[in-house]
Amino acid sequence: MGVFIVLALCLNVVQSQHLPFRDEELFQFHINREEIFYDTKVLPDGAQMQAYLLRDQETRFFFIVEEDGVPLQIKVTPCSPNVSWSIAYRPPFEEGSADARFAGDDDLFIDQEVSQPLQDEQDVILANFTSSTEHTFAEESSSSGMYTVLVSSEGGDSSVLLYASTSPSSDHLFPQLPSDPRVRVLATSDSSFTFAWKAVADEEHRIGDGRVGYCVAVNQQQHFVSQCDASTFTFGDEAPTPPPNAGFGFAWEEERTAKFLSDAQPRVASNDAFLTCVESKTQFTFTGAEPQQAYFIDVFAVDRLTNGSVAYVGSNVVTAASRNVMIPLESDQVHVDVLEQPRRVFRYVLNKQTNSLLVIVAPSCAEPLKVKISDSQRTLRSVKIRSLTHFEITPASIGEYFLQVTLDRGRPGSYRIWASPDPSRNPFPDLPADTQVRVRDETCGTVSVSWHVANKRQQYCLYVYQQNHSRARTERHCTRPPRKKKPTRTLCRSFRPKRRRGQIMTETLSGLRPNTTYAFEVHVQRPRGGESMQMTPAQASISCRH
Repeated sequence: MGVFIVLALCLNVVQSQHLPFRDEELFQFHINREEIFYDTKVLPDGAQMQAYLLRDQETRFFFIVEEDGVPLQIKVTPCSPNVSWSIAYRPPFEEGSADARFAGDDDLFIDQEVSQPLQDEQDVILANFTSSTEHTFAEESSSSGMYTVLVSSEGGDSSVLLYASTSPSSDHLFPQLPSDPRVRVLATSDSSFTFAWKAVADEEHRIGDGRVGYCVAVNQQQHFVSQCDASTFTFGDEAPTPPPNAGFGFAWEEERTAKFLSDAQPRVASNDAFLTCVESKTQFTFTGAEPQQAYFIDVFAVDRLTNGSVAYVGSNVVTAASRNVMIPLESDQVHVDVLEQPRRVFRYVLNKQTNSLLVIVAPSCAEPLKVKISDSQRTLRSVKIRSLTHFEITPASIGEYFLQVTLDRGRPGSYRIWASPDPSRNPFPDLPADTQVRVRDETCGTVSVSWHVANKRQQYCLYVYQQNHSRARTERHCTRPPRKKKPTRTLCRSFRPKRRRGQIMTETLSGLRPNTTYAFEVHVQRPRGGESMQMTPAQASISCRH
């Protein structure tokens, strides 16, 4: 009843006075407050409001024009591709009428969520919009009365943005697109593409520091009709939450709100889309694309003061074919590779059904690598690694598997890769959680070298190299397996596991030259041979204390 009282007062003003156009002091109902909009569904003049629609339920919103001859613009922006809407007009009642309200007001304003369209003979349907794109209803000279916007979301819940105004030319709520609003693709490769667009055209949105920014969206499924569509698809829709001061305190309001919230099923986020804002830049490069794949590109201009946004005409792009030759990977064979190109792809063929397929990738230095393993249908693993990593695919079906190794920072690096359906043939040793080699200066020419060991029978070999500063610098580049000169010292010891964990091996070395820098490396190997793995080396300068 409280909602009806407020609207009835407002409508009495419309019938008894011809108010000046949009005089906020005299016509105070048009207030941009979320509570009033939430309670009454009346759109404020010149503001954009957001509403939440339940699936397959028609919701009505109202906009009142108080005098004839003013321009009118009503815009509905869907935040999902399943919104349809129409607009109906009802003239004001005749002056002198004994009924001081529009016919059917009780049904209109008290029960907002109705499933049938307006049936009153006074209502005139002005337009219907059934497509999922943003549409605007506009009249240069409108008639006074009440305009009803009927919106429904088919097939799922959705948020929607609504804007109504009798002075659209002076609101400056939305940036104006340039004369050429197209997004243009400038360059493509097998893993990236660059696109650009022209800046907004209107001077109003050029005033101020950084008033307009741009957001870009990239995905492989569809174009987005609006920024809120892209945001909802990428990050999901927020569950509807009533404003802090909504309602008039009636029990039926609380019951209706509780039911509305329980019925809501917000759209969930998708992991298949990319959306980011780029400040005032008008060019962007998307990296991490797949070779020979199609992508949809959308750009939105956003007014940071009003939060109004407009969509450019999006573009499509197909990335180039991979420049990398697909390398066959044989079972139980270690492949050593120096990765100087951005990406390398291996093809592994499994000829029989097995419980598991084990893939091991062992970087030779600390530069990170991106590893992606996929079959003919989907991605199975995708992760960034810095050290020896096991990938176990369970179960493993007969067919082709593709192992893609990518440089994460663009620096060349070497690595080893191995695959087998029989994990017992694993040629790599186990490494402890802490792989750092530590050196402590004991006395003149004597040091103590220690390292953690894995709780498994393995052989540990300590190599000592005399270093100079230039060699120490070049070793850090790690472009290929190192070719060191003969070590100054070599000590190998076997470790047999015991019950307790966290054990440490220690070697004391004497007879080292004072004022000399040495590198201390520890390599781990299985007892019967196989691949050797290096732990994190250490350097120390030998000094004599007097």
